Amino acid sequence: MDGPDPALLREDMLDSVEHSLGSAPQAAVREAMASVPREEFVAEAPYANRAGRQGGTRVLAPATVARMLSALSPEPGDETLVVGVGVGYTAAVLAEVVGPTRVHAIDISRPMVHDARRNLSAAGYDAVLVDRADGARGLPAYAPFDRVLVEGRCRRCWSRGSRPAPASATGPAERTPSSPTRATSRGLGGSGSGSTGTTASPAPTAEPRRRPGRSAPGRRSVA
Repeated sequence: MDGPDPALLREDMLDSVEHSLGSAPQAAVREAMASVPREEFVAEAPYANRAGRQGGTRVLAPATVARMLSALSPEPGDETLVVGVGVGYTAAVLAEVVGPTRVHAIDISRPMVHDARRNLSAAGYDAVLVDRADGARGLPAYAPFDRVLVEGRCRRCWSRGSRPAPASATGPAERTPSSPTRATSRGLGGSGSGSTGTTASPAPTAEPRRRPGRSAPGRRSVA
């Protein structure tokens, strides 16, 4: 095999993450990050613990991903919504924790949806559902959710389609004037806007992708 062993690079990355955070991420999150091939999602220096930009979106630093997901505290089997899918890496890490068919990711940007689907497929996470949708509306066809991760901008959040006594957590994350990020877990059916920060609702363009073994939802906005 040419080049360094990716598994060793992931361990080095996680050492840097722990140094940045001052402690280890939640055990399940650390184990997941040690498994996901980040090179399938990030083209430049995939295992460097720093933020960047790719394909018109901000790529979160691994330490930020670890901090958000530890705050989210996902558990196996949790139905999880990711608002602002980005390159798809965070959704892949969540898939390792809760199970690929339990992860639903949305973005208002059609190119980001296609990029994330392609990256997830290349990394072996085809079962993660990625759709084009306005994050302010959530994904009601698949609600309720046990966990909601808002990775893109969130202008307004509200409880929609929540389970009884949903979990609640908020974790710090990288914030910039143009691209704030935050982690929240409310059991929501809808929360925040897509990664572009808009609240426009695009017209339906195709039938939604459907998961095997799940009831077919109604028509909604997808890429």
